[in-house]
Amino acid sequence: QEAPWWALDGGGARFGLMNYTMPMGTLTAWSEGIEVDAPGSRASMKWQEMRRATLIQPLIPVSSGVRFEVEGRASVIYWTSKAKCLEILDVCERQGTEVQRQARLNI
Repeated sequence: QEAPWWALDGGGARFGLMNYTMPMGTLTAWSEGIEVDAPGSRASMKWQEMRRATLIQPLIPVSSGVRFEVEGRASVIYWTSKAKCLEILDVCERQGTEVQRQARLNI
């Protein structure tokens, strides 16, 4: 199996209605795409499938997040520090994914 480019541990994650608080989420970037994991949940997204990656701000501003949108699937969110979110957006953009760095409120 290919070694990951990098991984971020200790974040939070949201898969549809399932929300995992920090430090239960992990984001891993591979040459083919990204994977977001939390206990009992996992979402893998190929770069070419990703429609958009958006910086988001929760209603209670304790962290930031990146919402990953894939056509025909529920969006996935990875929560971490704003600095790490901006790094994630940079990686997504280098892979050809549309990114939005203007933070959107996520309720």
